[in-house]
Amino acid sequence: PANHHHNNHWLTELHPSKIAIVQFDGRPLWQEWHVGPTTKKIHPTVWNTAAIWNWRYSQKHGHDYIYYHWPNNLTKACRSRNNKELAEAWCKVKVFLQVQEDLPHIDYFLFMDTDAVVDYRFRDQSILQVLHNMTTLWLPSWNIDE
Repeated sequence: PANHHHNNHWLTELHPSKIAIVQFDGRPLWQEWHVGPTTKKIHPTVWNTAAIWNWRYSQKHGHDYIYYHWPNNLTKACRSRNNKELAEAWCKVKVFLQVQEDLPHIDYFLFMDTDAVVDYRFRDQSILQVLHNMTTLWLPSWNIDE
């Protein structure tokens, strides 16, 4: 099998604070629900549970965490440069571009769906460590010609 060398010198220059996990959804992060005439509770959801998990992971490893909430009417808010409505799926691309503009101090973005979390098995490894493992341990033994 072929053994390909992958240059990962950029990893040694990347600081954890230059990495951000980004999640995006049209649903608000917190939803209130009424349990009485004057009592409200925060409704736990898959996406806010995932956001909390990923935020804590980011904090533990010195990464930024950003949850972007786009308005509920995505087709109205998500428009092309010439003001034409875009399909909702294209809103993620607009968010990717907006995040890069809003956070120029971040060099590496990890975009995750709002129902995705950093796997429990990797909770003690920073994104830098996972990238290092991918580029030095796993990729060199992967035969890309197969």
